Amino acid sequence: MKKAKKLFSALLAISLALSCALAGCGNRQQSDPGSGPASTTAPGGNSGTAAPARDTLNYGMPQEPGKLDPQNDSLLVTKMTNKQLYDTLFVVDEDKNICPNLATEWKWADDLTLEVTIRDDVTFHNGEKLTAADVAYTLERCATGNATATLYASFDVENTVVTDDTHLTIKMKSPYASALNILANAISGIVCKSYAQSVDETTFGREPIGSGAFKFVEWVSGDHITLVRNDDYWGQKPAYTNLNLRIINDNSARAMELETGGIDLTDSLNIADVTRFKENPNIEAYTVPSTKVVYMAFNESHPILSNEKVRLAIAHAIDAQSVCKMAYGDGAILATSSMPSTLYGYKNVGLHEYDVDLAKQLLAEAGYADGFSFNTVCPSVAASIKTAEAVKAFLAAVNIDMTIEQYDAATWRGTKLRDGSADSAPYNLTADTYDPDQNYMHLYADSGFVTVSTKDETVNRLLEEGRGETDNEKRLAIYAELQDYIKEHAIEIPLVENIISYAAQPYVKGFIPDVGVQPDLKYIYFE
Repeated sequence: MKKAKKLFSALLAISLALSCALAGCGNRQQSDPGSGPASTTAPGGNSGTAAPARDTLNYGMPQEPGKLDPQNDSLLVTKMTNKQLYDTLFVVDEDKNICPNLATEWKWADDLTLEVTIRDDVTFHNGEKLTAADVAYTLERCATGNATATLYASFDVENTVVTDDTHLTIKMKSPYASALNILANAISGIVCKSYAQSVDETTFGREPIGSGAFKFVEWVSGDHITLVRNDDYWGQKPAYTNLNLRIINDNSARAMELETGGIDLTDSLNIADVTRFKENPNIEAYTVPSTKVVYMAFNESHPILSNEKVRLAIAHAIDAQSVCKMAYGDGAILATSSMPSTLYGYKNVGLHEYDVDLAKQLLAEAGYADGFSFNTVCPSVAASIKTAEAVKAFLAAVNIDMTIEQYDAATWRGTKLRDGSADSAPYNLTADTYDPDQNYMHLYADSGFVTVSTKDETVNRLLEEGRGETDNEKRLAIYAELQDYIKEHAIEIPLVENIISYAAQPYVKGFIPDVGVQPDLKYIYFE
């Protein structure tokens, strides 16, 4: 197979690759289970005192998944967990090339036809063999899943054909520039058809069966999810046996657990703790740029927020630089577009100038000189709450009263942003496929996210054109026009770009920070 053809170059050297050499993709060197280092340094100590051999990785998660269903829960913690449980057809390597995983060979017969060969030595955790029929069934789920339907709109699952156990032809309704990137994402984890059809939705989401490097053991709500090494895994097996995903919502509490040895590795810490850890020789701290923009999204069915002048007034009333500092400190940078600067297609369009007088003038022109009120919904996450509070304070200066409602993350994303009851939200989406189509997936009119989507014809036209354009220069031009239009009409109001943080005990080796907050934990070992 040919080396991945890169269509662009960005801060992350992201690629829309068609294929790559097997030897050059995801080739992580590490000992097999039982042959790696057995002894470690005691947590928090550097005296050289040997601790008992570790056989469990304790990972601190900042949230609890809604359900461990790849196609029906898009929370990052869900994706991270599912990445350990499920396999995808492809994976993205450290250079952002598309590489083989369950798929061993693939070829675009034409713009609408992807021919795929899959491995014949893979079994699910229940012992059943994984076949092309399971892949086709998963694509059917992807076409209708809450977390996947928008991204799979170009897939023609009805005309996808299974030739035999190891071959299938995936059809497209229209050309899709990021098809392989989507198939490499955790939302495309291949599920066991017979298991999915034999259990109800709740059981499927609470007792997952995949083919990944780890198998599900138990889920104690609010406390932990335990996985165990899959000794029948077809690929590189983890060097440790147990993976304990501890649910610790409070960032400070998670940092303390790391310092005291309660957990070995965690993500999404307060920047103050990360800064402190960088000065601590007994903690390894990491920061990486994200593929996420935090922005104010508006429900366009709201009788007042549907007015463009009102949205522009809100944009000019918010001092985004201050919001960035108030909500994130040094843990974020100012956003300069509706697309993160780390993503292919980014254009620096700049933010609306902070101008209270102009904001008041625009409100008067729109007929709301005396102000108005609306609600915003946010997840019970410190940074989101602080963002909403900062925005509320700035809007108060122009007589706009924004009430803040908090919900657990699953309810916030799964219900409040969909049912139309939320007038607005400080929203974000991590473009972990490294493609702009995902960055804007909830903006589509048919995304199902009522509070975030728009029926604006120009926006939806540009979204469709960008999704289907395979010529690099033309695609860049489409997304540049889209970013200009979003700013001009205040379709959404960008605020900040996140910085992703991780911290680990010094004996945790083989860890590579993931910009999508979904590290592959099977490569970790202890020494």
